[in-house]
Amino acid sequence: MKKIEKTCPICAKLFSVPKCHESRYITCGYICGGIYRRKPIIKNICECCKTEFISKKTPTKKQRFCSKKCGTSVLKNGWFDKCINCGSQIWITPHRNKNSRYKKQCCSRNCRNEFEKKRTEEISAFHSYRKRAWRHFTKKCHDCGNQDERVLVIHHIDGNRKNGKIDNLIPVCHNCHCIRHIEMSGNHRLPSYRGKD
Repeated sequence: MKKIEKTCPICAKLFSVPKCHESRYITCGYICGGIYRRKPIIKNICECCKTEFISKKTPTKKQRFCSKKCGTSVLKNGWFDKCINCGSQIWITPHRNKNSRYKKQCCSRNCRNEFEKKRTEEISAFHSYRKRAWRHFTKKCHDCGNQDERVLVIHHIDGNRKNGKIDNLIPVCHNCHCIRHIEMSGNHRLPSYRGKD
């Protein structure tokens, strides 16, 4: 059977077909045939070699690389870094670093879970300033001397709730707490009752 050579309009590859089926075979294979039949033709630029190529995927799923070789060569570009939880050495790729929740990485999912658990404990430790303060102070208002535990609260001297140091905390009752905050806001119209019986 006589064969003739044709050029694929999609990948520009030479392929041979029987002469009797010359009009039947337009492309070199199934993949190129599917691309040829699809309208419109989707063209992308390879992120590695910057050449234009016809995408084999749908418009919703963008094809980033023109070949497997280009895809694997991008993964080789990276750097070694330490795991933020256990300190072991790991390989960081640009793609992994870009789409991560944290800029630094963990070596495994278990390590990341441990790191997140520690992080949440640190955040919740900020809210436990009351417990630390009551271990340090006696349950008595610093301003008026009220010893009723139901009305005692912890006040931040500098007004910053994130500063939970013992030097910045003081136990006061609700009334004295309101007076302190009014004075901190600059409103001095209300009289101060501190130090009076």
